[in-house]
Amino acid sequence: MNTRSRTCFPWKLAAQCPVPSIALAMVLLCGSTSLAAKPNFVITIADDHGVHHSSVYGSSEFQTPNLQQMAEEGIRFDNAYVASPACAPSRAALFTGRMPYSNGVVGNHEIDLKPGVVSLLPTLLEQGYEVVFHGKVGHAGRKHFGQYVPDGVKILGGGGLQQTMTLDQVETFLQQRPEDAAPLALFLGWTDTHTAWPPKEEARIAPEDVVIPPKIFDTPEARVEMTRYVEGAEDIDRRVGQTRQLIAQHLDVDNTLVVYTSDHGMPWPFAKWSLYETGIRTPLIAVWPGKIQPSSSTDAMVSWIDLMPTLIDLAGGTSPPGIDGRSFAKVLFGETDKHRDVIFATHKGDNEKNVYPIRSVRVGKWKYIRNLHPEFAYTTHTDVWAKESPRDPKHWAHAGHHWQSYIEAAKTDPEAAAFLHDYHSSPAEELYQIEQDPYEQNNLAGSPDHAAKLAELRAMVTKRMEEVGDDESLSGPPQLLKDFALPPTAGDKIFDEVDGTVIIEMESTQSPLGNWKKRTTLDPFTGSGYLEFMGNNPGVGAPDSPLNYDFQINTPGDYWISIRSHKRLTADDGVTARSDMCNDCYVRVEGDYVSADPTLPLEWLQKDTKFWGNAADLNWKNWSSKVVGDHDMIKTVRYRFQAGKQYRLVVSGRAQRFSLDRIVITRIGDQRFNESGNESRLVTTWQQAEVQEVGQDKFAVWQPLSISFDGPRASETDDSPNPFLDYRLQVQFVGPSGQTYEVPGYFDGDGNGGKSGNQWTVKFTPDEQGVWNYQASLRSGPDVAVSLMDAPGQAANLKHASGTLTVQPRDDSASGFSKWGRLEYVGGHYLKFRDGPYWIRGGVDSPENFLAYAGFDNTPASHRYADHASDWQDGDPDWNGGSGKAIIGAINSLADQQVNSLYFLTMNIGGDGGDVWPWSGKPARKGSPTDDNRHFDLSKLRQWETVFAHAQRKGIHLHFVFNEAEEANKKELDDGELGIERKLYYREMVARFGHHNALSWNLCEEYNLGFDLGPERVRSFADYVGAVDPYDHPITVHSAHDPLKELEFTFGDPRFSMTSIQLNQRRIDTLVEDFRTATAAAGRPLPISMDEFTLDVGQDASWRPFDRPELHRRQKLWPTLLSGGQIEFILEDLLKTESFKTANRQALWNSVAIARTFMEEHLPFWEMSPADELVEGESTLKVGLGAGKSFPLNAQVFCKPGHVYAIYYPTASKTGQLDLSSDDGKFQARWYNPRTGQFEGTTAILHAGNWIPLPTAPSAPNQDWVLLLTIENDKRRNER
Repeated sequence: MNTRSRTCFPWKLAAQCPVPSIALAMVLLCGSTSLAAKPNFVITIADDHGVHHSSVYGSSEFQTPNLQQMAEEGIRFDNAYVASPACAPSRAALFTGRMPYSNGVVGNHEIDLKPGVVSLLPTLLEQGYEVVFHGKVGHAGRKHFGQYVPDGVKILGGGGLQQTMTLDQVETFLQQRPEDAAPLALFLGWTDTHTAWPPKEEARIAPEDVVIPPKIFDTPEARVEMTRYVEGAEDIDRRVGQTRQLIAQHLDVDNTLVVYTSDHGMPWPFAKWSLYETGIRTPLIAVWPGKIQPSSSTDAMVSWIDLMPTLIDLAGGTSPPGIDGRSFAKVLFGETDKHRDVIFATHKGDNEKNVYPIRSVRVGKWKYIRNLHPEFAYTTHTDVWAKESPRDPKHWAHAGHHWQSYIEAAKTDPEAAAFLHDYHSSPAEELYQIEQDPYEQNNLAGSPDHAAKLAELRAMVTKRMEEVGDDESLSGPPQLLKDFALPPTAGDKIFDEVDGTVIIEMESTQSPLGNWKKRTTLDPFTGSGYLEFMGNNPGVGAPDSPLNYDFQINTPGDYWISIRSHKRLTADDGVTARSDMCNDCYVRVEGDYVSADPTLPLEWLQKDTKFWGNAADLNWKNWSSKVVGDHDMIKTVRYRFQAGKQYRLVVSGRAQRFSLDRIVITRIGDQRFNESGNESRLVTTWQQAEVQEVGQDKFAVWQPLSISFDGPRASETDDSPNPFLDYRLQVQFVGPSGQTYEVPGYFDGDGNGGKSGNQWTVKFTPDEQGVWNYQASLRSGPDVAVSLMDAPGQAANLKHASGTLTVQPRDDSASGFSKWGRLEYVGGHYLKFRDGPYWIRGGVDSPENFLAYAGFDNTPASHRYADHASDWQDGDPDWNGGSGKAIIGAINSLADQQVNSLYFLTMNIGGDGGDVWPWSGKPARKGSPTDDNRHFDLSKLRQWETVFAHAQRKGIHLHFVFNEAEEANKKELDDGELGIERKLYYREMVARFGHHNALSWNLCEEYNLGFDLGPERVRSFADYVGAVDPYDHPITVHSAHDPLKELEFTFGDPRFSMTSIQLNQRRIDTLVEDFRTATAAAGRPLPISMDEFTLDVGQDASWRPFDRPELHRRQKLWPTLLSGGQIEFILEDLLKTESFKTANRQALWNSVAIARTFMEEHLPFWEMSPADELVEGESTLKVGLGAGKSFPLNAQVFCKPGHVYAIYYPTASKTGQLDLSSDDGKFQARWYNPRTGQFEGTTAILHAGNWIPLPTAPSAPNQDWVLLLTIENDKRRNER
């Protein structure tokens, strides 16, 4: 918002304030000494200079220091618009203050104003101004602006579109002006940015350094042409500098308003001759020393029709009544930051080269575009002349080499072909949120969520068209899209026949809908909706709004076509048609086939003839009858199709209010209609309808695979578009049993860790042997990566986007988790591998900044793991000639010591370490709102993946922790909310690492400490992670304070499949048992994991950990496991942990391995429960709780009554007695030494049915022991 003080203008007061006292008072207030000093105006108008193409508006490639200086000395308008994106109507609107249909100059190269329409220039002349034109101020020769340029205007040079490229005549004119000359209104026009750009042997900017705007295809020729456009803009900037030097020499600088603007956007696709922002939003910069506040900017929406009224206002005059424009002087001087609520724009065309009428309206953040004739092919001089006479120098001036390169590229490159498709064809309506989508790439017109806004803006455009007398006239004869030669694209939908059937949803057409309307009101429809024809009258009409559906036949034979339909007899106005109306359309099939019915000529099948539905009113009916003559010749048509051929079904409208839902093409003898099957797989023209076979015999069940696609070229630092945020790769995998996985992919640079390239990758882990099909979808548009919509934004192109892969059976000898499969929540207190055992965690929690490793790119060297470099083995992975050896060796060391889980943060900016992040660049380690959290470091993440994959091969579960406790860390992404940055972070983690079999997602360490995220935020985080993770990996969250209370909100919630508990020095055994009880009572028993705890060794700070392997074994490890929980150990060095094989740690890991082995080999632990009350009279161990508190730790009983009991004694001096009163039979009792992992002593036989005294420990009774009781003759083993 502008907050500048009001500025007074005495020449206005003299003309407008008849009361002398008021005028005098205001003059004195303003400090003026003259009432006659009207300001000079110097207005520079560029030709085709886009708003984005100067440093003033954020460009780094355009060096425009003089425009930058103007902005620093004056005001920059961020929402200035022209009335039309073509030269003649734009300039006529400027000088008349009227919209094109109000003034009469609507199309480009039109001349005549409407009768009675006058120019605003005479008003300036009447105010005593000398009005001077130099260069292209009007359009293309003086005849084009003769009506709005009166005789009193002085023309320097030839006028119009003349080739004067210097200021020599202007300088001469200014030198010759007398000192007492009238105030000056000087209009300068420069064409340097207009095609053709003269070739320059040595352009300042190299082709590889220019930025190709979004939506424009990138070719070497386009880059060369773009360098010339850059040079043209910089030439204009130099002229601006020269102009200001002349002003300083010959005019009163302090009494001169200098303005820079352009008549419309750049002469590139989706800009000039369009109503996109790049076509109608224009640069507007104004300088007036002492009057306009320096370095100011405004969001006020202004139009070019407002510029002349503003000048007249500042000159002390009054604009004629009835014009559309109005002065924005108050915006110039900071009195307001509001001007227009609505910006209306119009485009008619440019003779026969551009016959494509468009209207648009901008309201707040919303932009609506109406393409009046979407059935027309959009063309301009550029593409027409490029095709007609590409070597004609005159025509090349507009066509340029870049368009020729597009035509050539489209012959082989699907992305180029898709670009041409988008250029030549548009939907009837477009709706954009400009703030989020400045390049208008995500059309929301079809979104039900925005239907009300669409209707509001549609009505607004209709009303405005009526107000200005818009007759919707055309600039010439149009080219119809159906007759226009468009190249095929990878986005063209070709449906594949499988097992004798092709299923197509009607709404899946890529043809313009025309008079067909997509509906969702009548259930039960299939797919995402159905199409209702709203053209013609009921029962009559020629073929209208044809819809194309391409399909391929793989199995030859005779086929029939059925279409599911219904009719609606009652119209919106209540009028009801006859019962035999509204029930048919036209159908034809194109391609190489013959009629399978000798009585039916082929010509009838290949032309538009009536397909009769006979559908009941408002009821769906399946039908396949074609009327080939009168109604006495109704045939069920049969087509004899060939294998390997592509065909096109064309459905056209005939009867109004007839609706079609789905098409089923079926081989005769097979199922006739399919209402429940999925739509057929898509193949593409670029693959000649052949799917890609990926790695036959290469992949096995549970072994991750990677598929890379050739897609748009990008760099990890790109912004427009950002390859991480503005593209979304999603790949659907369909397995042999029909299971479907929607797997997120990611931008992969060159595919080898390089920061730039065209590789887009997906990683997938198949769960069944056999043939899998996949279909990739790449969407583009602002923020599409984080969208959960099925098809956000627009389709971008990938080569070989679909294919098959053959997966071999599971390899029982595979390393790590690939032999068992995915670790999953199965409804109990333990996770289980899909094809393997239940799992018990015995892991490490330190260092939480494990990834702050010196060998990773762009990472502070907090860890070197030098002690583990020797643990690296030949054949292990590495990178950069040894950079990975130490951390890989650390993984080897943990695995060798049977540690099976690793806890680590993937981002700790603003946290304890501030040394782990996945992004490119270097964020502020303490956190900052200015950090770039939207671009990811490809080489670093590839190195992370190398470590993670190795850990999985070594049997180590990956415990991902996304955030930590500190407030700055929690707020680093979206200020703690679920916004774009957090969603993108989650998606990238899932896409790049979610394919691993054994992992869990921990949303935050100590979510409620410091900045309390609260349950609702945490739930929303879990929702999003769960939505993007196709494998449903366990999700959890970690808390501070009373864990049972603080984690209660996760109990019974299907979003959470694991716990992560911090208990400090609380009693661990009873806490495990309390969590088991509470989660089971909520209906969803969770695995209980003790992830952060400490020992009481007399330290002042209870949170400080110490490495005491014996205390850990007796006080934490066994009490946790035999209470039904799992465990991770935080180490004494915390973030400074460098070695996992100190003597104390080797002893600790040995104890953990012994405990896990005992449970995995001797207990059906997943079926067991804690029952400490079953033992009485045993000895106890005093365990400290800190602050002088302690408790007696008793025997820990874990059992499956009637089958097995495991009793852990932290001290076994007295073993007490066991309640077996509810059991029958005999139990064998054996002692297990938790220090050695061996059974010791003799086996005792205990008879159930009562309280039974338990045998004494075989030795060292003051040590800890485990007593295992198993029922005799129970051959059950640990069948996990």
